[in-house]
Amino acid sequence: MQLAEGGTRFVVFAGQNAQTVQGLPRPLRLTGLDPAARYRISLRNGVDKPPLSRGPNALKDGPLTLTGQALMAQGFLLPVAWPATMWVVEGERL
Repeated sequence: MQLAEGGTRFVVFAGQNAQTVQGLPRPLRLTGLDPAARYRISLRNGVDKPPLSRGPNALKDGPLTLTGQALMAQGFLLPVAWPATMWVVEGERL
């Protein structure tokens, strides 16, 4: 995760280098955000998502608005990914 000076924007590069052995995905939790602020996060390379899915995924369908507290405590789920792929998530403080 790269957080801009002042914390107004960030970008997350989430890569998967091998097939997961877990049955259920784990949420990606962020750090260094303002817990009281609201952030809009979006999948910058969403056109790369495979046609397969493990079920509904809010981030796959469009931007989400969550508090910094929620992003740091609960996190968010990324869409399904093949090995050797990377998701790019962009966030902006509202």
